[in-house]
Amino acid sequence: MDNTKIYIKMCKKAEEIQPKDALGWIGGIHQGGNIYYHTSSIYQQERSIPSGFYYLMNEVNEDENGEQHHRQIKAIWLPRQDQLQERVQFTSPAHLLEHLNSWIMTTERGLFPALYNTMEQLWLAFVMKEKYNKIWTGEEWIESNGM
Repeated sequence: MDNTKIYIKMCKKAEEIQPKDALGWIGGIHQGGNIYYHTSSIYQQERSIPSGFYYLMNEVNEDENGEQHHRQIKAIWLPRQDQLQERVQFTSPAHLLEHLNSWIMTTERGLFPALYNTMEQLWLAFVMKEKYNKIWTGEEWIESNGM
């Protein structure tokens, strides 16, 4: 599971795949740092919050005594590779891999490996291109100009 700063940033900026209701604490098992594993319940399925890993963004405020208070303001979904693969519909796994390979070998070849260091980063970039025609600049997702 990729929980690097780069992947968290890519996921945060990929607003198209982020659950709209994942604000504040959504529940979960602490994995380390700000990473939690969330298992969907019936209520949360109605809110469209997928199960998986989340990075909880904190807002830190100091009170008049200088004590810090943390408040979770947003949960960023960090999809696993299999969850990303489910986002693109193909007739078979072999067809999906052929299409991924074609994308790597033609349209995006110059960007590898500079921008994508893990399989999750690669698959997220593929999903964003296939479904939303966007590419990662290293800072944000932008509309693709035929790449």
